[in-house]
Amino acid sequence: TEKQYFADGWLKDNDLHYHIGSIESFRSAMLVAAANGQTGRFPASYTEAIRRMVEVEKYLIYPNYAIYNAADGDYNYSTPNFGDTRPTSWTRNILLRHMRNYRDLFPDDEELKWLASQGAEGKMPPTGIKCFEDGGHYTVRNGWTKESTMMVLVNAAQSPQEAWHRQWDNNSFELYVNGRQFFPDSGVYSYNSGSSDRNTYARTDNHSTLTFNKMNVSSCRGVCRLAEERTDYDLLVLENPSYSGLTHRRSVWFVDDRFFVILDEGYGTAEGTVNLNFLLLPGESSEVVVDTDRNGAHTAFADGNNLLVRTFANKAVTTATRTGNVSLKLDNATTRKAYRIDMEKSADDAAARFITILYPTADAASETVEASFVDEAFSETSARISVTVGGQNYRLSYTLEPKN
Repeated sequence: TEKQYFADGWLKDNDLHYHIGSIESFRSAMLVAAANGQTGRFPASYTEAIRRMVEVEKYLIYPNYAIYNAADGDYNYSTPNFGDTRPTSWTRNILLRHMRNYRDLFPDDEELKWLASQGAEGKMPPTGIKCFEDGGHYTVRNGWTKESTMMVLVNAAQSPQEAWHRQWDNNSFELYVNGRQFFPDSGVYSYNSGSSDRNTYARTDNHSTLTFNKMNVSSCRGVCRLAEERTDYDLLVLENPSYSGLTHRRSVWFVDDRFFVILDEGYGTAEGTVNLNFLLLPGESSEVVVDTDRNGAHTAFADGNNLLVRTFANKAVTTATRTGNVSLKLDNATTRKAYRIDMEKSADDAAARFITILYPTADAASETVEASFVDEAFSETSARISVTVGGQNYRLSYTLEPKN
């Protein structure tokens, strides 16, 4: 287990698709041993390693794992699409069977009982933040039922040269709200190593994260600087030394269990164009709208499950629409809308700073949100911002320990 998995339970290949499949291999070995009276051949460390592997799957599945059956054209899938995951492989029946298998393997685990029984017995797992720092994946959620909200972020310490399933995607995210995935990861499309399609989907600017001069990041050494749970918000501060002279710090507040605020700071001496990329979900032109004049986007789905996105910056920016793609199944892709916010950064600018509000609401087109910097100057150890959402003002901040 130590050769294939990190200490936190993540597969070193860094692909959830293979991660889930590999658990079955280890579990089957234990079942065969038990059937032949050889359980004692497995040390306790082996069993506990499987428990940690299961924790990854448990926390990475979306709250609709027991509701929807993923099918072609259904973007309410139940697993993130980072790397090579191919979420159409994980249907309702398969994921529920896994939870039941894990419950039987670990009968003392009340949370697995809850997941396996769809809440009929056991104890619901905790909400808030879950960090898998070795594997570089982080989740923030307010619940475990279909109506819940959940964000998954990836900020790994491996590059595509070190782990074949990795992409140049550090500090990217997916956002699930009430069964809808608003920022599905682009996926992989092709399984052919080195193909132009695979390389295109792996590019940094095909993920919802920050780039410099539209280039791939040159370093994937993601770290978590802070994970904090409070009564008024949950906070993650993730950082990656993305380029020579430009580090990307992404701070995410989940405020009142209702909406997200993302502070992106590209800091360092680099001079050029800093790009903030967002890739939206597929939808009709009337359902998914890029608002270039407001540096954002909104959705207008008839079911009232919608999202308002607005970005505010510390310098002048320009916003341009893009065409993106999302692939949930090998050799299949669907076109979607995307956009890029550009800021010119001089060598004298300490940082390019962007505040983005992600506000789930029924009628996004009619909502207004605002954000500004309380601390005008960038600091390597702190930030204070002000946001107004739903007519209420919020002061958000972080304070970091200095780097060693």
